[in-house]
Amino acid sequence: LGLPDGKYAAHVSVVDMAGNSSSAGWTPDFTVDSSVPTTTVNSATVVGDTLSFDGSVSDTNLNYYYCYLTTNQTIVVDGHTFTRGQEVRLSNNADSSRNAACTTKWAGGQTAFNGTLGGFNITNVPDGNYTINLVAHDKLGNHNAANPTKYEVVLDRTDPVVELVAPLTVTA
Repeated sequence: LGLPDGKYAAHVSVVDMAGNSSSAGWTPDFTVDSSVPTTTVNSATVVGDTLSFDGSVSDTNLNYYYCYLTTNQTIVVDGHTFTRGQEVRLSNNADSSRNAACTTKWAGGQTAFNGTLGGFNITNVPDGNYTINLVAHDKLGNHNAANPTKYEVVLDRTDPVVELVAPLTVTA
């Protein structure tokens, strides 16, 4: 249509070759929206066995968002092998289900979400480099699924080793 994003109504009328005209009146309002929803991931934290992340999702016509975790190395979780760039699927069904802590969030009329957007159960996930991927869809079919917002995170739950090399000697 060449119209900028916004709400519109159109008046429809036609004239044939003989000069006869007819008018259908005004159409119901319609929306032109070519914008992909805005998504950001600001930070990630690990508490216990959960990797959660904070960020934002917004769009005037927001429909839903979801997240997923990809690995940046080959790992084995619960007997399933995941290779670099592959989505790490957990919840006792590594072949078919998204991590239960980061399921699809339907907007339900909201146009924005801010704060903790989701998380992942990382109970059996080995330490290493991972990517949080955030995808949002609006009601008109615009989305960033082909180019999700990415946030790199390093899981390192190994305590540092403290070694006393020699006792400290104090002289007076």
